[in-house]
Amino acid sequence: MGRFPIIFTLALSAAASAQAPQPRSRDEALALPTVEAARALLGNVASRFVTMTVEKNGEVPVEVAFATAPAGTGLPGLCEATVLRFSLVREEDRRAPAEFRGYSVGEVYKVISEVDGPLGPLGPNEREQARRCAEASPVLPAPGEGERAARFFGYRGYGAPWLGVAALQGAIRTARRGRYGQIECRRRQPSDCQDPQADLAALDLRNLMSVDVFQPNPDQPNFRVHASFVVEPGQAFSHGWQVSLEFNGEPLPVMRRRRASFVYGRTRLYRY
Repeated sequence: MGRFPIIFTLALSAAASAQAPQPRSRDEALALPTVEAARALLGNVASRFVTMTVEKNGEVPVEVAFATAPAGTGLPGLCEATVLRFSLVREEDRRAPAEFRGYSVGEVYKVISEVDGPLGPLGPNEREQARRCAEASPVLPAPGEGERAARFFGYRGYGAPWLGVAALQGAIRTARRGRYGQIECRRRQPSDCQDPQADLAALDLRNLMSVDVFQPNPDQPNFRVHASFVVEPGQAFSHGWQVSLEFNGEPLPVMRRRRASFVYGRTRLYRY
């Protein structure tokens, strides 16, 4: 059975607002019994979600996802959104109430410009950053795109997403200058890996699908990042590149006048 994402824009009509219960104050909500307090507080959270997808197995919904509008992270070039997913109990009867098997919530990210440049208060640029992040939507796929849709990337591991993304950007920039060191490369086709430095240079952070950062030794500022890229927006997830590189650098973004710098070690590319 195929899975078909369907996207909607959530809007609260005036009529629906008129029928909704009046909002409670914070202290009133916190004084309620647990279930009622959760309903009161989560109702406010729900208003932040602006898009929804429903995945179906055949004609039966099996998962529903909600996403907030993209917003700035406080770091130049990096946007974020929250995605809430519910796994549905499979039910053939369309009239049956929705029942959930489980749920998850997490942050996802999108690179829209340089993330390793001089860092300081965004100041007057905050409004422009917010506008550009809003234009990075939708977070969830558009109708009919399914697995070919470009999505925000997930982040796992050490620290904040800035670290792994900035290290990747520095590596790609160095490769574009033709100054990167040795790169190991594993082929999928005979034509792959003919010029690993050119392959690394051709990667685009806008096509990131996942980033994982590890710190092998907590006492040393040495890190390892694993990242997956689609070849280009709209490409199926089954085709792309995986990058694994070791680097030494700043574990957290700090105030600076110059571009962040990293020292790179073992670097590997995998074509999938």
